Amino acid sequence: MGEIIREIVVYTFFTIVLLFLSYQARDTNSYGLYRDTKNLFITDEFRDVSSIRTWWEYCDNVLLKGLYAQTWYNDKHLTWREKLTTGSRASMRVGAPRIRQLRVKENSCRVHRRVRHIISHCRDDYNWFDDDTKHYSAGWGRILTNDEARMSDENNNGTKRCRTPWCYQNSARTKSGPMKALYKTYKGGGYVVSLGRTYEKSRTVLEQLRSLNWLDQLTRAVIIDFSLYNANVNLFVAVTLSFEMTSMGSVIQDHQIKIFRLYDHIGGYGMLVYIFELLFVIFTIYSIVHELSLLIKQKRAYFQKFWNVISFTTTILSISAIFMYGTKKTLTRLAIRSLRKTEMGEFVNFSAIGSFDEVYSYIVALVTFFTMLKFLKLLRFNKRIGMLSKSLRYAQQDLSSFGFVFLIFMIAYAVMGFAVFGRSLDSYKSFFNALTTCFRMLLGEINAPDMFAVSRLYGTFYFMSFIILVFIALLSIFLTILNDSFAHVKRELAASQQKNDMMDFMWSAFRKVAGINNKKADEDENEEIKNEISSMFSSMSKTNDAPLAQFDGDDL
Repeated sequence: MGEIIREIVVYTFFTIVLLFLSYQARDTNSYGLYRDTKNLFITDEFRDVSSIRTWWEYCDNVLLKGLYAQTWYNDKHLTWREKLTTGSRASMRVGAPRIRQLRVKENSCRVHRRVRHIISHCRDDYNWFDDDTKHYSAGWGRILTNDEARMSDENNNGTKRCRTPWCYQNSARTKSGPMKALYKTYKGGGYVVSLGRTYEKSRTVLEQLRSLNWLDQLTRAVIIDFSLYNANVNLFVAVTLSFEMTSMGSVIQDHQIKIFRLYDHIGGYGMLVYIFELLFVIFTIYSIVHELSLLIKQKRAYFQKFWNVISFTTTILSISAIFMYGTKKTLTRLAIRSLRKTEMGEFVNFSAIGSFDEVYSYIVALVTFFTMLKFLKLLRFNKRIGMLSKSLRYAQQDLSSFGFVFLIFMIAYAVMGFAVFGRSLDSYKSFFNALTTCFRMLLGEINAPDMFAVSRLYGTFYFMSFIILVFIALLSIFLTILNDSFAHVKRELAASQQKNDMMDFMWSAFRKVAGINNKKADEDENEEIKNEISSMFSSMSKTNDAPLAQFDGDDL
């Protein structure tokens, strides 16, 4: 009995440590900084970019004024430190902003033979096989060899690779990985230009590129990357603005704003974070030893128990969280070293660090979820908590049959919605979007007027049949299955009149310690319950398994 209580206390303490780390991994000021950054760059001009001309206008009117602080309202000149701040003067630029262009080759697709006498060229959408990776002279003139490209760059004196906006740089040189946008997935390389440290220099760079037609009909994506740091709240911001220029002539805008903290250990609170991180590592090592010992003893039977699988998954995720944390700290040191080396004059990719921080937060969230879920294992001694798992077990066969029928209906309506509304509605533009929309309709998010606008006949049939067959009929059957299972389990428990010996013993022990257990009848009852508990654990003393691992008779 003492071993069980000890394990419960240790598990509760581990949960407290985990909740503290998961809470401090996210700052309450993150949303405010995200909102302010979005309002600064994601404006109506951003959403109205529909051509190359409007893209240049967005850069002149919004991007540069947001990245670089302007003069004060009384025409007071900015100091050198103020010139490093953004338009709101609340955040500071970390490194130089970067613009990256991805292009396709001329005649990257075939023109149909019946219109070849009218159209002589064809430019496909972006793909990884037809993207342009050659070096050009200024204005996309002639193709340059590697030696000519190096000599064309006036800044390297012929000793380094070409770094002009007309020379292609692979992902290793840009230090960027593939990026998934709304329309396509793009390589990490491209034709790159870095903006200057001041507003005047950046404006000059963009004017030169505009005069030489840096963007043309072969441009398929323009990606703007920059990083910010707000010292007031100790948070970094990695911003990525993407403009996808499709072969159909449209421009698809998208943005990614990542808020993350790189320095957690500041002041006295930082020492507390250090202590909790150390405790998390200790608990992870304990979990590894504990689960390995159970795995060696139980072998294949170990994975046949639900709570063992949960514990094993939690341990693996905890190890992954420690690995991601160490990787993030290593990348942070490398990025700061690069900033110092270039004196913040070149672009440093903080977006990768932000991605690692996001993955770390997701893993910690999953560990917290599974840890809190295991509290059901500790509470299943309670009769009412145990009824939940018993009801699901009793209805397992009926729910499996129902789930198969339900899946057929959802796939059928998703395919039908994609075929009927896929060309007109964004929510049905792909099979996955259509399937997601069907599940959203189950929650009541139904946009019937849009369906009727596409086709009054098919829209009405689709809407009415979904409501009758899925929303009313299938959901009613699902609730009936659960209700019947719960009623059956409730009748069985009432007939058996089982006692919750473990919960009664723990409650009586608490009353005794608190001094409110003074009746002789309670003492006799406690002694009887204690004898029953002792006999229940007598068989466990013959093995060396962990105490809580034995309670798997009521697993889900």
